[in-house]
Amino acid sequence: KTGFNEAFIINQDTRDHFIEQNNNCSDIIKPLLGGRDVRRYIVEFNNKYLIWTYWGVPIEKYPEIFEYLKKFEHQLKKRGDKGNYWWELRACDYYAKYEQPKIIYPDIAMKCRFTLDCDGYFGSNTTYILPIADLLLLGILNSRLGQFYFSSVCAGLEGGGTTYLRFFGQYIEKFPVIRINPSNQADSRLHGSIIVLVEQMLDLHKRKARLQNAAEQEQVQRIIDSTDKQIDALVYELYGLTQKEIEIVEAASK
Repeated sequence: KTGFNEAFIINQDTRDHFIEQNNNCSDIIKPLLGGRDVRRYIVEFNNKYLIWTYWGVPIEKYPEIFEYLKKFEHQLKKRGDKGNYWWELRACDYYAKYEQPKIIYPDIAMKCRFTLDCDGYFGSNTTYILPIADLLLLGILNSRLGQFYFSSVCAGLEGGGTTYLRFFGQYIEKFPVIRINPSNQADSRLHGSIIVLVEQMLDLHKRKARLQNAAEQEQVQRIIDSTDKQIDALVYELYGLTQKEIEIVEAASK
């Protein structure tokens, strides 16, 4: 939360201009995602950047950015959320987590939209992160079983005949993550198989995003749908669901 997005969120051209003037500016300009940019198994980066003037930033190293922020000095001084100085963002204990591989997801969505970020994106206050690059967990969260769970427990907002789920911390924290016994052959098989399929899903979504031809996109989507079903089946097995329980989950997702 910046307290005043107009000052701290910039576009690609502004970012490039700062860095052309002073390469040091790249230290405190970070690629930024909002909730709408985070999709299921993929990030759709919208070329937005955060001026990351963290608490204690040596602003004298970045005079170009300081002069830019001075245009908003009056508004920035009025913020409740700020550091010791008007140009600083509020303190945050987990900035370092953003630059590490992590699972990122929007705060509100119709369906589960978790993905892996290994590119150091920062997130606005419409996103959340799990500071772990666990592909098994990613597959479970995006599975039909994960959707069934969140649809059952998350607070919802009604709009246009659609229910939007709120992925607040208390719902994520209580998600029942199954324990894997590495010495158990069945657990080890399922663990490995889900990870392979999740890696494929991440690659497939990137491949589809690069395609321009509609027919080729449809072809990749069919592979995505098939891979999704395989992950769902393995997650059901991992959690020991009966056929009747699987039918309940499947029916709820239609």
